[in-house]
Amino acid sequence: QRGAASGDAVYSAIMHVRSFEIQEVADTDLRKLHDYLLEVGGFEFRAGGSGFFVLVGERFIATSGATNGQIVMASREADTINVDVVAAGGGNGDTASQLATSQRATELLRGFAERGALTITDI
Repeated sequence: QRGAASGDAVYSAIMHVRSFEIQEVADTDLRKLHDYLLEVGGFEFRAGGSGFFVLVGERFIATSGATNGQIVMASREADTINVDVVAAGGGNGDTASQLATSQRATELLRGFAERGALTITDI
């Protein structure tokens, strides 16, 4: 928050985070998930290494005029991929567009799991 005592506008930062596990994955599934999200997810920046990646992007919500940041972090441990989806931004009190951004990323993950006949669980 900034300037609450002086009468300036007060801004709050709200983030929506969802976490998933994709189970019984093969050695190549983390790379397949990375490529799938880059292809269809609208991400502009990526980083990663052996067994993990992070994708970052923006999503414009036409109905509200908001721009939200979206981040997907994924790592592989044994036969499980752990994924965290973060949506933030959009302006003061714009939780609806953040939820829409988070839901879109969730649907992308579920689509990937369905295409690969993999089990995905909310955690």
